[in-house]
Amino acid sequence: MIKNIIKFFKRVPIKTQKIKAVQESDLINLLKSLGIYQELLDGKHNCQYCGCSITLENLQALVPENGKIKFICSNIKCISKLEK
Repeated sequence: MIKNIIKFFKRVPIKTQKIKAVQESDLINLLKSLGIYQELLDGKHNCQYCGCSITLENLQALVPENGKIKFICSNIKCISKLEK
């Protein structure tokens, strides 16, 4: 039984995806290096999905796309859209 399961998983292609992460202690430095820290403090960025204002407290993800950065808030509905 176990041998059959192992054989099955050896045949199934595994999709991989690189995930880049930053520790909370390095977040401000990252935002500054991207030139968006002060903009974030000034409330100039909104969540890509729900439109709420992004703050340091609700920032969940930065998504680079076509040379721009999209912001995702910590609302569970918005986070779940990242996985699709």
